[in-house]
Amino acid sequence: MPTICVGDIRMYYREEGAGPPLVMIIGYSANSDWWPAGLVSSLARRHRVILVDNRGAGRSEAGRRTITIPQMAADTVGLMDAIGVARAHIFGISMGGMIAQEIALRYPEHVDRLILGCTGCGKRGALFFPDRARLWWGYLTQPGVRSRRLMTNLLFSQEFLNQHTEVLKDFGRRSQLLPMPLEIQIKQIGAMLCFDSYRRLPHLQAPTLVMTGTRDYMAVPRNADILARRIPGAGLVKLEGCGHAFIAEAEDETARHMLAFLNTASVKTAKIGNSRL
Repeated sequence: MPTICVGDIRMYYREEGAGPPLVMIIGYSANSDWWPAGLVSSLARRHRVILVDNRGAGRSEAGRRTITIPQMAADTVGLMDAIGVARAHIFGISMGGMIAQEIALRYPEHVDRLILGCTGCGKRGALFFPDRARLWWGYLTQPGVRSRRLMTNLLFSQEFLNQHTEVLKDFGRRSQLLPMPLEIQIKQIGAMLCFDSYRRLPHLQAPTLVMTGTRDYMAVPRNADILARRIPGAGLVKLEGCGHAFIAEAEDETARHMLAFLNTASVKTAKIGNSRL
């Protein structure tokens, strides 16, 4: 199992492909097994894709330190240093997008280009819809199959749920390989509630692409608008009809936009506008 000592913990990572490094940071309660295999394979044709388990997630140790967004950002940069990656593209989704923002703001020398998916700037961002907050609480408190069903309703659009049972079965299998203890989930929720990048975003230096699904009811699309407006020169892609898990609902489209952004020679032409599926 490829783990490496980073600060006070051993941290899990795995790699696929070759080329310019691309570090991918997963979101709340998740681990690297949650990334859609097709998306990873598409990106790995052009990049050295590095998938990490955040502190306390999957195969990474939790350690004794408080779990915060800045701490998880430091963990990720520490892992990069430990495996000899001085600078990389960073892609973070949901809570991972908060970690990615923190990396870009605190450690700009380690970041080439930045992609922020289905995420927000924290306290000053748009709130969840109330019914989704209730689903989230149900996910935390309900056991087994009931909990997994609630999670799919949080992540995917209803249309996708109705039409793609095979994708949902695969997601259910992968998401239950290494379920996160409730104690760590609560600590991650606390980390997100304390996060606030709003005032700092105009200082973000890395060329940035913001991505969201138009039917994301967790990090509602207005969060992406705020990020794109506050980050100098940021591009914005809105995937029509997709929910929070747009990386699974639109794997090919996601990979296409990401690769176009990451492999554009000129920063000035790297900005990408709205997308419609």
